Amino acid sequence: LAVALGSSRVYSGDDSGEIIVWNIRDGSIFERIGVFEGVTNTEAGIMEVPRGPEWPEVVGGFESAIHSMAVSDDGCILVVSQGDHLVQVLDTSEGKQIRRLNGHSGRVHCVTASADGRRALSASHDGTVRLWDVFSKTCIAAFTSDRAMYCCAMSPDLQTILSGEGGSGKVHFLRLVESKQE
Repeated sequence: LAVALGSSRVYSGDDSGEIIVWNIRDGSIFERIGVFEGVTNTEAGIMEVPRGPEWPEVVGGFESAIHSMAVSDDGCILVVSQGDHLVQVLDTSEGKQIRRLNGHSGRVHCVTASADGRRALSASHDGTVRLWDVFSKTCIAAFTSDRAMYCCAMSPDLQTILSGEGGSGKVHFLRLVESKQE
């Protein structure tokens, strides 16, 4: 589930890969989204959410289960993980993939988005947590553990990252600092 701050929309995903957009006020369904051009079953994604009540007609489709999702505070960016090794950026207003973030070698279990949608965070079975610059498509920070990482979160100022290991139950509190290169 994902809810945008101050939004009337809630996003959920199911085993078929369909995303359902709900009205938080009355529980009715705004739209069912199962279709995005260029999205396959080996990808996770970020998509821009339209501001009006109508969704555009799009083609293609999520072909595997939705594992995790988060939305930026303004409701414009929705991060979706389908449990494989890629992270995608999708624009729902056009129904097209606009970014693909590649760097994990294992299944992505959890994703989240920064308040402004410029950063994404992903936790993977490969034991890494990666902080991404969505627009440049680069990994700007990575943490590696000796166990699979199953969950992640970031502070509003993007300086603290939390991640949870599978098996051990450890929670890592990570502080981002500027690297000083000489």
